[in-house]
Amino acid sequence: MKRSLSILLLLVACVCCSFAQKAKIRTDINIFGVAVSVTDSVVIMTDLQQIGKVEMEKKTKFISDRDEYSRQLSDYVKKSGEKNMFTLVSYDLNKTKLEKRYLKIKQRYTKDGFVVKYITKEDFGFVPVALEEGGQ
Repeated sequence: MKRSLSILLLLVACVCCSFAQKAKIRTDINIFGVAVSVTDSVVIMTDLQQIGKVEMEKKTKFISDRDEYSRQLSDYVKKSGEKNMFTLVSYDLNKTKLEKRYLKIKQRYTKDGFVVKYITKEDFGFVPVALEEGGQ
């Protein structure tokens, strides 16, 4: 009796774990980045860009490797000579929503007296993060 109960619990655990794996999709996204200096009033913003083949969780719309895109911008900013900056990226499937968010952030920093610098698509472009071996 104890043995069959243990086997049943093990089976239920295996089934639950298999459903826990999140469904992922590959899609194109719109993205931009912002780098903000922690020591002075400088903000650097990228252009809105579209990148393809990004792995995203189907239900939550989270990019699996979103920290890598922030790291790409951070590396570029460091190479260009800026120091002590933290970076963030914002993305959306809907370009119109992202444009509104972009303008809101731009207006906030401009209104607060920050020096806003811009990085064009020609100078910096986000690169899709390579999928892991054995991925979909």
